[in-house]
Amino acid sequence: MMLLLLFVWVPVSGLTFAGESAIQPQAGYGEDHRRDLFETADPAWIERARSVGAFFERKELQDDGARGFRLRLERDGSADDLCSDQKFYDQPRGAFCTGFLIGPRTVLTAGHCISKQKVCNESALVFGFAYGTPGAEVGRAAREDVYACRKLIAGGKQSDLDFALIELDRDVTGRAPLLAQEHPDYGAGHPLTMIGHSEGLPAKLADQAVIRSHSRKSPMSDDDTFESDLTSFTGNSGSPVFDALSGRVLGILVAGENDYVRRGKCYVTKRCTLTGCAGEDVVKLDRLDRYMR
Repeated sequence: MMLLLLFVWVPVSGLTFAGESAIQPQAGYGEDHRRDLFETADPAWIERARSVGAFFERKELQDDGARGFRLRLERDGSADDLCSDQKFYDQPRGAFCTGFLIGPRTVLTAGHCISKQKVCNESALVFGFAYGTPGAEVGRAAREDVYACRKLIAGGKQSDLDFALIELDRDVTGRAPLLAQEHPDYGAGHPLTMIGHSEGLPAKLADQAVIRSHSRKSPMSDDDTFESDLTSFTGNSGSPVFDALSGRVLGILVAGENDYVRRGKCYVTKRCTLTGCAGEDVVKLDRLDRYMR
C-alpha cells in the first residue's frame, strides 16, 4: 500500500493559545507541497495571500517607534527539537495561528485559536509575515500591518463549530477581503489550495491537495466539515482553504493528524498508510453564513 508522509507538530516554545484545545491541524500527505510566496508564479495567489495574517501574542511584538514592530521569533526549528534536515528548519517562527480577512475589519480563524475574549485582547494579527522575496526581512512588521484583536463576535468556545469571527481595532487598508465560494457541493477529488502559517513560519502556500470525503472522525457533524489531504501543521489553524480552480474560499482548516515522531534526540516526519490517516478537517464556510450576515 502506498505510504504517505505525515508531519507531527511539536508545540512552539512559549506559545500557549493554540494549545487551549486538542483540536488542531497537524499533518501533511505525500510530498510536502508547502512553498514560500516568492516561489509562487501566479500573481492571483500572491494577492490572496496579502489578506491572510499571522496571529501573534501581543507581548511578542516590540514597539520600535517609527520603524513599526519587532517580532519576537524563534531562530529555527531547534527550539522545538526538530531534526535539522526537516523542511524550513532554518526559518524563524513565532505565529500561533492563521486568520483571513472577510470584511473591512472582520477576520475568520479557528475557534480554538481565539477561544474567548481574553485571548482576543492579548492577540494581534500581523499581515505580511512572509518571504515575498528570497531572504526578505521577516522580523519586523510595519505599523500599518499590525492590528489588535478588538472583539470576539461569534464562535470560540461558545459554538460547536471550530471557528471564531473577530473584529479588529480598525479597518484594514490595502488588502481585499477574500471571497467565499457560494454553497459548493464538491465531491472527493476536487482540488484545494491553502495559505497559512504552518509551524508558526512565514506564510506558506500549500497546493496539490484534494477533498477526500466528508469528515468521518471530526467531533463536528459531517455536514459541517470535509476531509482533505492538505499539507498542514499546527499554526495552520484558521487558514483559508480555497477552491484551487476558482480561488474562492471553501472553508477553515481546523483539525488533523499528528506530524512528527522522535528520531534519537529530535523529531522527524511520520509515515502512515492512506487508510491509517484521519485526514485534515475543514469547516465549510457556508455553514457560517448566519454569523457573517
